[in-house]
Amino acid sequence: FVNGVDCRYCADASQIHAEMEYLRAGRPPNQESSGLLLMEFFRYFGHEYRNGIIRIRDTRSQLPPFDETGSYLVVDNPFEVGKDVANVDGSQHDIIQKELRRAWALLKG
Repeated sequence: FVNGVDCRYCADASQIHAEMEYLRAGRPPNQESSGLLLMEFFRYFGHEYRNGIIRIRDTRSQLPPFDETGSYLVVDNPFEVGKDVANVDGSQHDIIQKELRRAWALLKG
């Protein structure tokens, strides 16, 4: 446990399946390939994304209030809740966005 968050690796297939069912909330499983998902990641973050926090879990109740509009990209560390692991400030925005767009264009063909 790190800051009260269970960070252990789960190898039990039935527990993993149950968690995936819970996260889908009744929706069908994702059928897209990992290549398409990666390409869409680059497209979204290169063209549509404006700012905010990327979290792999809902940690809003554990974090102090934070103005997300002032930061281009914040990636919340799943092992140290509230710690930004992206370390991206406003001066790096254009460079990162350009590289995300370039990656999307290369994968798109």
